[in-house]
Parts: sequence; structure tokens; C-alpha cells
Amino acid sequence: MKRLGAILSLVLITVMMLSGVVFAAGDFTVEKTYPYDGETNTSIDNFGIKLYFNQPVLNEANVKHNAKCITVKDADGEVLPVKLFYSEKEEGLAMALVETENQALVKQDTEYTVTLSSDFLAADGTELGEDVKITFSTLNQTRATTVNMVMMGVMMVGMVIFSTKAMKKDGGGAAAKQQTARKGDDKVNPYKVAKETGKSIEDIVAKDQKDKEKKAASEAKRAARHEADLEAARKKLMKSGELMADEDEAANSDVKRVKGPRPISAAGSKYIRGRK
Repeated sequence: MKRLGAILSLVLITVMMLSGVVFAAGDFTVEKTYPYDGETNTSIDNFGIKLYFNQPVLNEANVKHNAKCITVKDADGEVLPVKLFYSEKEEGLAMALVETENQALVKQDTEYTVTLSSDFLAADGTELGEDVKITFSTLNQTRATTVNMVMMGVMMVGMVIFSTKAMKKDGGGAAAKQQTARKGDDKVNPYKVAKETGKSIEDIVAKDQKDKEKKAASEAKRAARHEADLEAARKKLMKSGELMADEDEAANSDVKRVKGPRPISAAGSKYIRGRK
């Protein structure tokens, strides 16, 4: 008897558990949405509503029926045309989307209400059982753009003020140094240098003059070397009979006449042209 009672108890428990599973499977509801109910400032670009159900909803036999079970209206009752799509990768996800050609119909700063009728079907044919409504409002893009422009203007003014204060604090020293470096200013203020180094003004002036003479001599030497190289090349060409100068033309211009083209090595260059 005890053994029979245990078996009966086990059977009853199993039946109760299976009955609970069947009852749960029949409870078809909307778990969440995007935008959520009561959301504000939703974007009007690529406008659409995502509906997440607790059961799979993709069934080709129910597509036409479910398309008639959803409506999107604004506060004035104007219907916004949407099409219902289903996700093949995510079970229980359906999307009500406004197609590209109808995107211009979506209004900014407008309240929309999405209604799913009670006869909306799950993939297994289970009905939703009651109407589901979701209300949200779109972003006022004109106001948002104005706010962004004002914020950008405030940031720019702040940057100008900060830069001006920084320049005043620096006394313009950095800017002056950069400007002097760009212009290549070689002038020396002997009074300033004397104050900074403690040297006499006469020594500073003499050193400055000596540096300038040295620089001028170096530049003159470099120019003379360049002229000498040109003259040597010219003489070498004349010696080889390749340069034929007209005396009158030579006296009045720098134009020279040659018989024909010659390789650059004839002028003493060691440059070797690249070869394959």
C-alpha cells in the first residue's frame, strides 16, 4: 500500500507540473518596447518601434494577419504608415518601421501612440488577448539645434577669453619670440643684453659687429667659390672647343652658344645617372 501510494503521489506531482508548463506557454505578452512607453525626445531619423514578445512571433502564415493588428497615430489621429518585420536571429522580436519614402511624414516634437490589437498572434497561433498601447514623443530638432549652436558659441567665447588671458599673463613674450624667429631678426639690443649678462655695452657692440663681419665674409666666400666653380667649368668647355662665344654678345648678355649637347661630365661633374 505504501508503495502504491508513493507511485500515485509521483504521478499527481508530474501531472501538476506539466499543467503549469502548458498554462505558462499560453500566456502571450509584450515584455518590452523601444521606444518605451512614456519616452520623450526620440529621434525621427530611421523612425521605428521594436516590440519584444515572450514567445516567438515569426510565422509566415500570420504575417498578413499581424500587419493589420498594429497602428501608429499622432495626437491628431493621423495614421503613420508602417510595415511589420520580424527578426530571424532573435526570437520574439518584431519591428514596425517607416519605409524610406515615408520618412518625411514623421513629425518632430509630436506624440505618437502605437496600438497592438488583442488578436495579434504568436508563432503558435496564441492571441495577445488584450490591446497594448505605447505612447512616446519625438525630439524637437529645431530647439536641439539651437541649443547646440548656443553651446558651441559659448565654448568659442570661452576659448577666446582663455587665450587672451594666457597671452596677457605671458606678456606676449612667447608670441614675440616666435615672430622674431620667423622674421629672422639679427638686431641686438646692447642695453638689454648688458642688463641680462652683466657685460659692458662696448664689448657687446664689438662682439655683435665681429659676428656680422664674420657672417658677411662667410657669405662672400661662399659666393666667390660658386663663381669660381662656374668659371672653371666654362674655361674647361672653351678649352675643349665646345663653347663658342660671340664677343659682342658676350659683352651685352649672358647668352652663350654651343655646338651641341654634351654630357654633364664634360663640365667636371661626377654625377652618375641611375641605370636599370
